[in-house]
Amino acid sequence: MKRFKSIIIFCITLLFSIMQINISNSVIVKANTGTTYYVDSIGGNDNNLGTSELTPWKTLDKVNSITFIPGDKILLKAGSKWTGQLWPKGSGTAGKPIILDSYGQGNKPIISGNGTTYPAKVSGAVMLYNQEYWEINNIDVSNYNETVKSNRAGILAYNTSGTVKNHIYIKNCYVHDVNSDKDGYKITGGIVLIGINIDKDGKSTGSAASGYNDALVESNHVKDVSIEGIRNKTVVISGTSESYPKVNSNIIFRNNFVEEILGDGMVLGETKYGGLIEKNTVKNYCNTYVGSRNYAGCWVFASDGAIMQHNEVYGGKYGFNDGEAFDIDLYCKNTIVQYNYSHDNKGGFCLFMDGSTGSIFRYNLSVNDGDNTGSPVRNDIFFYLPTSANSAPLIYNNTIYSKAGIKTTLFDCTNKPYIKFFNNIVEVHGNMQFSNSPVSGEFSNNVIYNEIENNTNKPSSHPGLITSNPLLMNPGEAKLGLENTKDYTLRAESPAIDKGRIIANNGGMDYYGNLLDGSPVDIGYFEYGAKDNVKNNKVFEAVEDGYVRDGIYSDKNYSNETELVVKSDAADYARKSYVSFDLSNYDKEKASSTILRLFVSFTDKFPKGQDSTREIKVYEASDINEETLTWKQSPAKGIYIGSISINDNDEGNWVALDLTNYLNNNNTKSKKLNLLLVNEETPNSSRQKNMIKFSSREGNVKPQLIVKEK
Repeated sequence: MKRFKSIIIFCITLLFSIMQINISNSVIVKANTGTTYYVDSIGGNDNNLGTSELTPWKTLDKVNSITFIPGDKILLKAGSKWTGQLWPKGSGTAGKPIILDSYGQGNKPIISGNGTTYPAKVSGAVMLYNQEYWEINNIDVSNYNETVKSNRAGILAYNTSGTVKNHIYIKNCYVHDVNSDKDGYKITGGIVLIGINIDKDGKSTGSAASGYNDALVESNHVKDVSIEGIRNKTVVISGTSESYPKVNSNIIFRNNFVEEILGDGMVLGETKYGGLIEKNTVKNYCNTYVGSRNYAGCWVFASDGAIMQHNEVYGGKYGFNDGEAFDIDLYCKNTIVQYNYSHDNKGGFCLFMDGSTGSIFRYNLSVNDGDNTGSPVRNDIFFYLPTSANSAPLIYNNTIYSKAGIKTTLFDCTNKPYIKFFNNIVEVHGNMQFSNSPVSGEFSNNVIYNEIENNTNKPSSHPGLITSNPLLMNPGEAKLGLENTKDYTLRAESPAIDKGRIIANNGGMDYYGNLLDGSPVDIGYFEYGAKDNVKNNKVFEAVEDGYVRDGIYSDKNYSNETELVVKSDAADYARKSYVSFDLSNYDKEKASSTILRLFVSFTDKFPKGQDSTREIKVYEASDINEETLTWKQSPAKGIYIGSISINDNDEGNWVALDLTNYLNNNNTKSKKLNLLLVNEETPNSSRQKNMIKFSSREGNVKPQLIVKEK
């Protein structure tokens, strides 16, 4: 009997042990997947669990009291309204961000900050403080109070940790009515990411720099804010001095609409790589006269390798010495400004500061900029300060049109400028002087029509200059929209056709995405030879990609990296990359050509005098799943397609491979094109520096297929 009881006790104990293990495991699973919390300003109750739509929380105070964990979601009910600051605590981790979003039908949930204030440089209606791995989507944010004079923002990511925080995504939000002290610091306004050594209580945190990596501000509407529309900034303050360490990386402002801004529209700052401002519209920046304060439309400061492209900027009114649509400011290296549309900006087209190097300004369009009627802003097309060949930007293949009644200056200079100016069209129907200071530099193959005043300051040598009418299609007034610019393309009889100077590493396409085939180029922002295909180019961007690494790294997945890496080397160091395109909307019967384009973000430099050419072979690959992509699970290599030769000079430019014959001769019914990129050169000690990096779909410039249809 005792033995029987012992068996029963043992079985019960074992059963409870198993149950305990299962309960423990279930808790771990829940922690790993995160919890979804619901908040409803009308039907909620803070005593609820908050974990279902039937049991939501009610107040911001409740949300602010919780430290959330990786994978959690905070969902605000559509149509709800709150007054006060939303500052949820906690941080996510890589692959498990904390998400703030909305649920239900109706208007975006509203957070009205009602004029937040801290002793610090800035506070936000929605704020993250020394936090990372957050995504904020689909909310309506304001921060307005007439009675409180303070420095404030709508959505604010605030880092004082002395480290770099990761993954702050802000998408599809409406940020508006933020009134901040016009005499305050230029880190206030709509959406701001700030790294600073002054904490929220106004106390110094030391001398270490703070910043962000992998920040995306996309598809937001920012309206009626001061001082800035969208901005990131890193600053270290010591007494009365400031320094601007380049600690940020992969900062992207994309597809935002910014309007009615007291100061700057968008500013990218202190970014060491991966800075991108693209596909944004900035309207009516610098819309209030505030004396001698300098503001501009879109600009970069203290950044390396930043790109501004496919943006429309218009309606800038003030800005004192600045006021231009674009600005490559101090301490920048290798900035590219391309494929942008500027019009009706009283301050002008672009500002170039001295001291920045490697700048490129190409394939942009300016219409009726530089007319400062009714504004004290310094009016010009270019406010130009570089005085040496080293700091002079390369300005080529732009079109500038100035209608009757506008009086302005092409190059507004405060000293003796050094200018590099090629393949540009300048058509003037008002009054324009070439420069207010004698110029030197390199000028060739430009169209300048009509007569420009102050000929004494024009270049002494100007080979290839055309002074006849460039015969634009139908120039005059500016229209809204990047695509509504065909009035400034060339007629068939234009003297600018095929009269341009060949410029190496020219980006590979014109304003409209037409490929430049290496033959004589046209002058201006548009390549006439591709006129018939302007509307028929299709661009397919990579849907999956990633690289893999050999040896001890063969189980590691790199698919979330911003670059695709290819390197021939010994085990542990060799890398190859995979790219996949969705061809569901591809019809090879209609395609006259299909080009693979990859943007070279880095080349490992060979010793001077050594041949730096590397051959990247492209193969068909079996199906790609980037979530499980590793060297050990590499897709199988298929047939050889072709190769791309790359040397050190290709860094920062597109390279291309023609896939037309391959796609015409192979079955595309799978509706997916999978490619392997590999360097099959035998590794040796003299060729170890053969690493190539391409921008991935998570990076600044996605891999592309450019399809021209018949």
